[in-house]
Amino acid sequence: MAAHFPVVFKTWRKKTKIMNGILNKKDNFIIIDYYTGYYFVCKRMGGGYHADIEPINIESNNSIKKIMGSGRGGKRRPVIILLEDGKCFLGSSFMVGHAGVDSEPYLKILTKRSNGYGKGENYDSVKGNGMDGHICLFVEGCRNHFDGKENKEHNKNLEFLKDVKSKEV
Repeated sequence: MAAHFPVVFKTWRKKTKIMNGILNKKDNFIIIDYYTGYYFVCKRMGGGYHADIEPINIESNNSIKKIMGSGRGGKRRPVIILLEDGKCFLGSSFMVGHAGVDSEPYLKILTKRSNGYGKGENYDSVKGNGMDGHICLFVEGCRNHFDGKENKEHNKNLEFLKDVKSKEV
């Protein structure tokens, strides 16, 4: 899939929060899966070392299910981030809902959260979208929340996209 619009790399800098102001909390944007071309609308609900995002409705969550059921790629996938103003960025997304329960209030302390996450705050802010928890979105320079380290699988996706972009005519 070749992009026919200007796509750029952005670096995540936690201290300067360069993506805050580009990818603001509560803003809607589109994630396009590189391998399938399927897309979904989501919003950023949080995240410090990377963006925590959620599909805005059941239709978008169903698109994620189609992406994950396509048999192409893995859980961490190369993506294109399309903002409402038309700006595009390259990224990598962990498309498995985790660390939340859709039927419980946002930030409520739960003893059990989705995908094996134990006790903690409910990181599911968009209710009624059919997903328990949230998914993760990485751009260059992002790190894992749990250990503060770069994620090799996401970096591999970003390098792949950079290579594809460099070969565009």
